[in-house]
Amino acid sequence: CWSCDGRLCETPLCAAMGNCLSAPNESRSYNDEPQASGEDVALGKNRRLSTNPLPWTSDERMTFEEVQARRAEFWETSPAFEGRKEIWEALKAACNAFETKEYELAQSIVNSAGISLPRGTLSEVYDELGNRYQI
Repeated sequence: CWSCDGRLCETPLCAAMGNCLSAPNESRSYNDEPQASGEDVALGKNRRLSTNPLPWTSDERMTFEEVQARRAEFWETSPAFEGRKEIWEALKAACNAFETKEYELAQSIVNSAGISLPRGTLSEVYDELGNRYQI
């Protein structure tokens, strides 16, 4: 297999951990800088969870209770549409830990569940099977 920077990978550990590509892909970007939404994400790359929360806005004015109700609805319905239920549960736990500023706990949860953070945020992540989860 080929490592992410295009060199032939010689280590069995790299292949066993799923961090290699089957062939180099010149159209991908493999730098360590976060990329804007909609751009390619470096395959096999995983960034540490950033402690900077993403800004959130809404087109309509909402009370705290309405935001909480929408969050509850999101977490109840998301597993029914796509992805694996256990990953959604891990993401919910990681988001709750992040919200209470328990960043190390959030990082441990995503690591334990095998979740990749290509941009270093919980807004778009991947599981070990390559399924994409958007929060």
